[in-house]
Amino acid sequence: MVYIAGGDTVYSEDRKTYHLEAFWLDRTEVTVAAFRKFVEAGYSPPLSATGQRADLACTWNMKDADDLPINCIDDYQGEAYCLWAGKRLPTAQEWGWAARGREAQRKYPWGDAKPSCELAVIDLGQGREEGRTGCGRNRPWPVGSKPGDTTPDGVVDMFGNVGEATSTTSTPDPKSTRIGRGSSFATGSFASSTVDEHGGYSVREAWSDNGGVRCAKDVGPRPPCNRIAGAGRAAP
Repeated sequence: MVYIAGGDTVYSEDRKTYHLEAFWLDRTEVTVAAFRKFVEAGYSPPLSATGQRADLACTWNMKDADDLPINCIDDYQGEAYCLWAGKRLPTAQEWGWAARGREAQRKYPWGDAKPSCELAVIDLGQGREEGRTGCGRNRPWPVGSKPGDTTPDGVVDMFGNVGEATSTTSTPDPKSTRIGRGSSFATGSFASSTVDEHGGYSVREAWSDNGGVRCAKDVGPRPPCNRIAGAGRAAP
């Protein structure tokens, strides 16, 4: 995990200013290998495991998929994984704060340059039948494959690869729809919008190959004990 310092941020949904305490954030999206340990502990596999759709690039059943981000899970499974790992889902405000480089508030994790396949795993805007999703691969790439898609703190794939669940709901009712963040290999490059304006609200039971998960964790009362040069601090 990477240490994300706190601060004040304007949330893209309501344009209100929020104060965020420091938190930890997974450096990468949760991988198939990590999610497999969760399943081996007795939890349910991705929803695609028993009903694989030929039109979706679900990573769970792919060959040599350990380093691919897990996808085809719903918000319940994503939240359950984070809790099992001793973590939680990030809020949408935390996600956007980290994705835009905290105080720097970049348009994209790398700066202001227009998204491209040189920078991130994205959808180039044409159909799957043309092989243009995922920069020609029609599926997610191994996490961290595009060094350009890295925040100043060292968090990777915040713009592309798969979208990610948050804990933020559309209403005060905890059972209401939740917001997902991030572009993906199959949802368009969104070159005209900032990184934290991607995604949208969906029911918690919804799942697709363009959605995955990344976990957060409160800093807690004890200070972290390690440091990663150039990439924030490593969680103890």
